[in-house]
Amino acid sequence: MSTSSMAFQLRASSSLSFSSSSIRRWTHDVFLSFRGEDVRQNFISHLYHALHQRGINTYIDNNLERGEEISSELSKAIEGSMISIIILSKNYAESQWCLDELLKILECKETVKQIILPLFYDADPSEVEHQKGSFGEAFAKLRYKLKDEVKVTKWEAALEKVANLSGLELGDRNESEFIQDIIKWVDSKVVNRTFLKVAEHPVGIESRVRDIYQHLSMERNDFVCMIGIFGTGGIGKTTISKDIYNRISHKFEGSCFLKNIREISKQEKGLIRLQNKLLFEILGENLDVRDFDKGINVISHRLYSKRVLLILDDVDELKQLETLAGDRKWFGPGSRIIVTTRDQHLLNISKVDSKYELKILANDEARKLFSLHAFKKEEPLDGYAEVFEQVMQYAQGLPLALTVLGSNLKDKTIREWESALDEYKQIPNKNIQGVLQVSCEGLEEHEKDMFLDIACFFKGEPLADVMKIFESCHFHPSYGIPKLIEKCLITDNYLNEIWMHDLLQDMGKEIVRKESKEPGARSRLWFHEDIRHVLEENTLVSLSLRECSDLKSFPRCLKLRSLRIFELMFCKKLQNFPEMECKMDRLTHMVLDGTAIKELPSSIGYLTPALDFLSLRSCTKLMHLPSSIHQLQNLRVLCLNDFINLGIEEVASSISGCFTGIEVLSIEGCKGLMRFPISVAHLQHLKTLYLDNYTNLAIEEILSSIWYHTGLKKLRLASRTIERSELESSAELFPLSVYWYLEDFSFYCSSTLQELDLSMSAIVSLPPSIKRFVELRILILMNCEKLQEILHLPPNIQVLDASECRSLERCPEVSTKFQFYTCGLRELRWIYLANCHKLDANIGSQAPNPSFVEEQIQDHSCGIIFPGNKIPDWFSHTKEISNGDDSCELNISGPLYSEEIIGIVFCAILGADLNDPPFSCICVSINGNMLVEKDFCLSYGGNHVYLNYSFPECIEQLLRYPIGDNLRFRFYCNEEAVMFKSCGVHIIYKHEENENLTVGERLVDSLNDRLATIVFLPAISRPNHTIFFLRLEGVHQRELVLCSGFQEQQDLYFKGVSSPTNYLSTLEQTPQLNYDTINYNGLNQIGHEGGFETFDFGSTSGAQTNNRSEASSSVSSFVEAIREKDSEIPVEFPDILDASFDY
Repeated sequence: MSTSSMAFQLRASSSLSFSSSSIRRWTHDVFLSFRGEDVRQNFISHLYHALHQRGINTYIDNNLERGEEISSELSKAIEGSMISIIILSKNYAESQWCLDELLKILECKETVKQIILPLFYDADPSEVEHQKGSFGEAFAKLRYKLKDEVKVTKWEAALEKVANLSGLELGDRNESEFIQDIIKWVDSKVVNRTFLKVAEHPVGIESRVRDIYQHLSMERNDFVCMIGIFGTGGIGKTTISKDIYNRISHKFEGSCFLKNIREISKQEKGLIRLQNKLLFEILGENLDVRDFDKGINVISHRLYSKRVLLILDDVDELKQLETLAGDRKWFGPGSRIIVTTRDQHLLNISKVDSKYELKILANDEARKLFSLHAFKKEEPLDGYAEVFEQVMQYAQGLPLALTVLGSNLKDKTIREWESALDEYKQIPNKNIQGVLQVSCEGLEEHEKDMFLDIACFFKGEPLADVMKIFESCHFHPSYGIPKLIEKCLITDNYLNEIWMHDLLQDMGKEIVRKESKEPGARSRLWFHEDIRHVLEENTLVSLSLRECSDLKSFPRCLKLRSLRIFELMFCKKLQNFPEMECKMDRLTHMVLDGTAIKELPSSIGYLTPALDFLSLRSCTKLMHLPSSIHQLQNLRVLCLNDFINLGIEEVASSISGCFTGIEVLSIEGCKGLMRFPISVAHLQHLKTLYLDNYTNLAIEEILSSIWYHTGLKKLRLASRTIERSELESSAELFPLSVYWYLEDFSFYCSSTLQELDLSMSAIVSLPPSIKRFVELRILILMNCEKLQEILHLPPNIQVLDASECRSLERCPEVSTKFQFYTCGLRELRWIYLANCHKLDANIGSQAPNPSFVEEQIQDHSCGIIFPGNKIPDWFSHTKEISNGDDSCELNISGPLYSEEIIGIVFCAILGADLNDPPFSCICVSINGNMLVEKDFCLSYGGNHVYLNYSFPECIEQLLRYPIGDNLRFRFYCNEEAVMFKSCGVHIIYKHEENENLTVGERLVDSLNDRLATIVFLPAISRPNHTIFFLRLEGVHQRELVLCSGFQEQQDLYFKGVSSPTNYLSTLEQTPQLNYDTINYNGLNQIGHEGGFETFDFGSTSGAQTNNRSEASSSVSSFVEAIREKDSEIPVEFPDILDASFDY
């Protein structure tokens, strides 16, 4: 190596620090330096408010009483600010404090490259520079007062220096315009100096950045250098270029990182948008370029003298380069242009000065990156070595694959890793996109929907907007989006935009493409040619324009023959519904809720015979229904809620005798309704009837309408308006045995009813006759303000919702259910008692009875929410959160004795914010995997207890983890308004009284349930493990259990067993218990269990033999078989009956 070459490398290395700490992170965007008495009451407050509104983090010192020297806190605030704005007013120089701030600011300009913007508020720049005029008079006062010429000289130099910096003058303009100019200037600088997010674990980045830095020739300012970085997708081109940008952008007069050029340029006017962004980020001006030829002229004219850093990320066409950086002459000497691409040929024809190929990570780098994501440490955990190496082969050293696969396998057991490997093996040629797709397939349904929506529609969109859209789709994004980020499938950038790698985006789009060859049959369309094909070729299946609040009109005619679903809900400005030019005999689902439509066209009859769902909720402008509506003979669901202008006579004449196939009828909120528009008796298939908030509808009308109806399964009948006089006059309609006397309500209901909603009714109690409703599964009594007691419930009830029943005092059957001792409500699953503060239920005060749990409710979970602030004392694992938090984590260390577990109980104390919406979803996960997810409504009203007894599904999850694993339970909600005060987990064992027994003790204890006698046989010792035998003699069977284990693990003891001491000594050497039940009528090898041979002695077919010689012979045969396999094993075999004892 030549001396000059070595010297260059040393200079390059010293000019760029490669430690992560060298990238400065600002604590504030802007520091304001000002003279309070000049500007505090008007200008400065308006400026601060404007900066704050713009999202610019601004430091303002509101301390009116200042000392002689600036404080250390203020000094740190100046050092931590990206920009200092100095408001030079007429009395600024009279303040020693202001001038010391100025000295500190100028020092930071040199040391940390702080940007300074002088504002000449009511002072001329020349007056500031030479301390003349009114500004000079103020300075003279301070000079006279202080009489410290050394300091005065420093201040004079500082004022001269700041006066010569480029700044903004107020002049004759109004302050509002002046502030807007300041905001624009700051905006451009903040964007330029905001650091880009690089990587959570920047493994392998520094060495590659160092190499690329050599190609940039940063020490030379006499030419424009253009270099290219190329490599396959997911190799880290964007990550490396972001890191370089963060390290060197401050060295240039302007800088711009244009990302995702390949995708943006394909959009309409995409290249023009990129040109405008380039100009704005470097100049801070929005020049509003309208065509790319003009954009080329503007770029070359405005930037030819500026030293800039321009990074063009993900370029795939020469035209993109020609439009954004077509000639080095466009930029000033010393500028640097970095192009990233997958196409090396593109770099060759664009004649870059240098090319750098990014290659896959070295093996040690790949191991480190993968381990950091999978294990949160730099090396794999013990026991994972084999599966670790296998998964590494599929990642192929590609950083993106290492990141995604590692994140996907985080907190997973070895068994789950092996399952993932099985999926990878199905992918031909280790296709990396197929490997990445496995991570997507492991998502919950809503999470996968969000991932695909982001890939197809929302990449680069504001995160807040996307969250709102997903919330309206009931996707629970506050849980799902963090999970997608945690799995490294998406990211959010410094602008709070949602983002994903283009390789992952391509994968998501490919998943949708594979749904069908026909675009119209896919779940999502984003390519304009596909959309055009679908519309022109009549292959559109679903059209949803829900909540398009600005949609005012629709095409005059609708000719979409293939349409099956048509939704215009809450298009509030839409007044005219289109005519249908052809028979749309595939349309099954039409929703017009909340539109301003005044009439439906007569061509609605073309929607037969397919239309089975028609919803006209809140169509308040609709005046009449067309007579052709009677043609919709196959209508199954009809919703006519919240009608105001539609006359009941009009409804009756239009649909009389129609819709005999109706299954669901909703007429809620029609306060002017005097009688049913349809006789329910004619609706032979009616299963669901919603009728609430009725004002004028007589109760006789209700009763007579449902009197003979035997198929009704779901009834909502809520109103506070029914009077006792109506109740009494209607009593003669029904036999006493079949109608209910409630406080202000009485009606007949069929025995087929499965769901009943009496919300907001004035009932006081439920009568005993409710028990006759054996099919009733859901009973809703929300907001029944007079309800005092629930003494009786239907026998097969599953869900009871009595939320907001603030007078409720007694609910004994629910209380009994949650003591787990006796209860007739075997099917009861969920009870909502939110804000029932008078309830004295003593719920959950006693620990679950294992026998009751095992016999009566082990086949399903059950839960309850009720007022309270304390986790029951019997919970074995609890955690308190002093100030409340939006989640709660609880760690439980093993062993868990999974063979004995019959249930898990979760508990959390919840609080809600008064000002936030009440609806939420509580979730409980174990090691990142969902166990419980339950929607509930929790309005503000003090703390509540969430108590959930979970059985088969949770046990199944637990069994996926080795016995000794630590388990992390996490409680969280999809609404930040819900706060956790504490949480608890309690595991129910089959033998709860022996909860603290060892594994061996649990074995003996559980066997005792079915065996009368235990016979210990001597152990067979090997150098590295011990085999011992227990013969278990019972009334109906004889069994031999082979228990084996390694001596290196923890000891196992059989405590509490009355057995000979000499046999216990052999058991102390045996650790973790692996046993098989073996009948002994003949010896057959059946394979391996836990690494040891196991044997089958054949079936006894229930025969009972107490013959000593036969038993001895069987065991002797077994021992002889072992000897044949290993003749070196010393075996001592006494008479087995000498070792027997009663247990």
